[in-house]
Amino acid sequence: MDKRIKPTFMVIGAPKAGTTSFYKALSLHPDVFMTEPKEPFFFCDDSHFAKGIKSYESLYLESDSAIARGEDDMGGVADGDGSLILPLRL
Repeated sequence: MDKRIKPTFMVIGAPKAGTTSFYKALSLHPDVFMTEPKEPFFFCDDSHFAKGIKSYESLYLESDSAIARGEDDMGGVADGDGSLILPLRL
């Protein structure tokens, strides 16, 4: 059976709301793994989502020793038409 490595949290916020500073602070903690890139856009961008869950999980391959795993994702904020796609795909 494959061990699936998934995030334990997501930082979701609006532009200019301090999420980059929060991401950087979390990245400095020895027990926290943050994805690179900061915003993978997997759940909110159709082209990234179409690559499949294995592509997304690859962002966390080096996180097995971390107690907490996360990413910063602006997809939780309303899309251009005002919809929230992130909750639908999680």
